[in-house]
Amino acid sequence: WRRVRDEFFKNNPRCAFKGCDCQGPFNVHHIVPFHIDRSKELDPTNLVTVCAAGIGPDGRESPNHHLWVAHQGSFADVNTNVVEDLKNGHWPEIGLQRFEQRQRKLAKQKPKTILAP
Repeated sequence: WRRVRDEFFKNNPRCAFKGCDCQGPFNVHHIVPFHIDRSKELDPTNLVTVCAAGIGPDGRESPNHHLWVAHQGSFADVNTNVVEDLKNGHWPEIGLQRFEQRQRKLAKQKPKTILAP
């Protein structure tokens, strides 16, 4: 897997989400999960590069396209339209809902106090 992943990433070093200019980190994602079809685990045509909680060139945190688009906000989910969604810069509805729900939850949390040593 490492050799296949590394070779794929060498040839596809950027997030496939349309317009994403993330600087990394990146994940090589299985389009069809290999727990569903074991024969596709090492098939380069079954792979796509997506960003994971990356930092954009402007220093801001970029969307985690691996979680929010490829997995629709839950690593237990499979986005059967992941290639089209990435190509068109489209967030699946359930992924967008989960993202907005998370943002609301984070906004309600109290900031953590960091004590100096």
